[in-house]
Amino acid sequence: MGLWNRLGRRKGEETDASVDAEEEARVAGLALSLESEDIVTRWRAVRALGEIGEPAVLPLMKGLGDED
Repeated sequence: MGLWNRLGRRKGEETDASVDAEEEARVAGLALSLESEDIVTRWRAVRALGEIGEPAVLPLMKGLGDED
């Protein structure tokens, strides 16, 4: 068993689970930004979530209820 096998992956190689976890964390952070007092921050979050696509639909839908 080689060193790379013991470490679980090679440099630059990501597992599906780590990619999913990173995306979920990014969506969660952007969802929090939707509640910011700063309008520019909220719009940037909306644009970023829109670029992410399907995983970001729920936070965007929740944001539709915001009167601002």
